[in-house]
Amino acid sequence: IGFGSGSICILTARQIFVANGIGGPRGLGVSKCGKELTCIPVVPSTTQRLVLSNNKISQLPADLKHLDGLTALDLSLNPLATVSGSLCSLTHLAILRLSECKLSGLPAEFCRLQCLRELNVSKNSLRSLPHDIGHLSRLTVLDVRNNPLEQVPWSLAACPLRSLLVDAQPIQDQEQRAV
Repeated sequence: IGFGSGSICILTARQIFVANGIGGPRGLGVSKCGKELTCIPVVPSTTQRLVLSNNKISQLPADLKHLDGLTALDLSLNPLATVSGSLCSLTHLAILRLSECKLSGLPAEFCRLQCLRELNVSKNSLRSLPHDIGHLSRLTVLDVRNNPLEQVPWSLAACPLRSLLVDAQPIQDQEQRAV
């Protein structure tokens, strides 16, 4: 197991499993392994689904291009206070789970995730969503529950949402705040 941002993570057989849910023949899961993992491990370039939930990953590497084939990524329950723009280089990503990560914001580059269908950022500290979130033309599921959202961008109306999970708290959008 690597420690620090420049380390390579080496995993034992006990720590690797094929994940249920978003796992499968091209899926890899490293979850609940004693909460030992502190960085994203080196995985085969053919990996499509990666579950790294419930660990101690506190930051993402500056370059995630080696994971450009990922279609599903679960980083839930990791102490990621911020998500770098490097995550937005995963252009094939369809499912992204970032619940309970202590996130305070999402990068503006988030709108580059054009294949994103499902986004779970519940139970974080998000006060707003990226203004251009409506550019995610395939987004059908959005879970933003348990966040202190102060505003919801109007552009969200352009998404083909089938499921929008949000708390029943008063939220003002940007245009209402300007009035």
